[in-house]
Amino acid sequence: MADGQHQPGGERTSTDVNPKVVVAALRRDPAIRLQVLVHHETTTRLLAPLRELCRVAVDDGETTVVNAISSVGAHRLDLSSRAVTSGSVISTI
Repeated sequence: MADGQHQPGGERTSTDVNPKVVVAALRRDPAIRLQVLVHHETTTRLLAPLRELCRVAVDDGETTVVNAISSVGAHRLDLSSRAVTSGSVISTI
């Protein structure tokens, strides 16, 4: 589906998420205090490495907000974990 979203003159970016790259970027900037994540991005079918990213947030004292509307019923998602500070499963229909 991501192939169908190419715009003329635009450059396609990778939809792969490597937790190590994200963690390194977060740790380079100690001013970052908030992670806002989309767990499952519908159009690209990207499933973010939520467990790894939230674990880093806890270790670094960051707040984590997770948009999980596309995850509900399709993917295992434990919002009771102390790693997820806030989860949203609200539809905007």
